[in-house]
Amino acid sequence: MDASGSMLISDPDKLTSEALRLMSNLAPEEQATLGIWLFGEEPRVLLPEANVNKVTKAKLASYVDSYVTQDVETDLEAIIKLLLETPDSGDLASGFNRHWILVTDGMVDISLDEAINKASRDRILNELTAKLEERGIHLHTISMTGYTDKALLESLSLRTNAIHTEVALPEDLLDVFERIFTQAAPVDELPFDGNRFLVDDAIKELTLVVFHESNVKPLITKPDASTLSLLNAQNVSVSTSDHYTLITVRDPDAGEWQVSNVDLERSSVRVITDLSAQATKVAPVIFVNEPIYSTIGLFQSDVMIKDDDVLNLLKVTQTLKQLSGETEESIYSNELARTNGQFKQRMVGITEPGNYELVTLVDGKTFSRQLSQYFTVHPAIEFTGGESR
Repeated sequence: MDASGSMLISDPDKLTSEALRLMSNLAPEEQATLGIWLFGEEPRVLLPEANVNKVTKAKLASYVDSYVTQDVETDLEAIIKLLLETPDSGDLASGFNRHWILVTDGMVDISLDEAINKASRDRILNELTAKLEERGIHLHTISMTGYTDKALLESLSLRTNAIHTEVALPEDLLDVFERIFTQAAPVDELPFDGNRFLVDDAIKELTLVVFHESNVKPLITKPDASTLSLLNAQNVSVSTSDHYTLITVRDPDAGEWQVSNVDLERSSVRVITDLSAQATKVAPVIFVNEPIYSTIGLFQSDVMIKDDDVLNLLKVTQTLKQLSGETEESIYSNELARTNGQFKQRMVGITEPGNYELVTLVDGKTFSRQLSQYFTVHPAIEFTGGESR
């Protein structure tokens, strides 16, 4: 997190802090680690990396509301170096993925001498980026203003298979952090039909992530027409913030649920279930005109369902959306054909660079599942050289 004084202007309401709390609330306890570092004149630890649990979440909520942004320099090289030199913490099983998020509103600025700044920038692009690639670290970068070094940040994300996003408004940070989390940890979702969603018997747990205006309280109506209390209870966990509310319900009642007083376009229903849809992974970064091959299967306890009586009831559609801040535009939608128990599609190359979401909807009449995949389309790399002699 950039701790330079200019962040007071770029993020006056500290939406960065709210986005960090959202990410910690989404992370599965004891299955992920989380740490926060600040950088400016010198890098320092705000929250030491540790397993995500109730203690870590409480510390994060306390720390992120109180840190000070008043540094006068922006030393990107020092923070990347420090993180590369910092051993992994926590006790996760081997084989976990590393996702780092860099939020800044500036560029390399450690000296009045531009030659020194350029030398630092070159070391980031060459030595440090190579080390990030070697360790398989995905470095997502977020630009808070139009004054950042876009070429540097884009290069860091492109080379580490991650997302670069330019944030026009601080409020967009919440959406960006949620997208990065979803890309890092895909999960089954339930689609909204208007302001309603259908819970089937196979759902063990649901998590509502609803965005709303400040001082507005979401209204959640259960299938029996009663209102869900937004207080922590035996089977309900609630985390509230100014611009979002996160509600987890264990063993939810089957039937039609209803949500009011929220921004439905930005909200989602994540579920834990034995009846899941799985899709071919879309690379985090693809190039203009590169085709996307997608295969969708329905799984029961991680075993693919091949029963024609079930598959004949399924309708699978995919919609491609282009993202810009809080807004999104649907540019393509198509029903997938079934082949050997799976649903497949070859999507023609995308011609416009930018950030995209591929939404897959599996409709099984009595149940439905939704998958969201986020990726960046980058211009083709050009190679130029002098004439051979």
